[in-house]
Amino acid sequence: MSVIRTPFVDRVGTRVHPLVRRLLQARRTKYIARAWLALRAGMRLKKSLTAARGREDYWQAGKSVAGINRVEPAAAIVQRFMAAWAVSS
Repeated sequence: MSVIRTPFVDRVGTRVHPLVRRLLQARRTKYIARAWLALRAGMRLKKSLTAARGREDYWQAGKSVAGINRVEPAAAIVQRFMAAWAVSS
């Protein structure tokens, strides 16, 4: 997995706690570790939705990021879609 290096990522880091890493390696405890991480992520998501700091967080891009050739403004993409829709209708 790749993470875009931003000041937020530099400050927070991307390392997993050694205890959690150990729990994820063991066959019997990985389910507990995953459940704990999912629960914690849900609680943090709920908290971050009400906070105004959402822009500082980092976002994960899925496997489809490999198909990205360039970065465009959202307005240009919307205009291109609107032009294609106008031609088709």
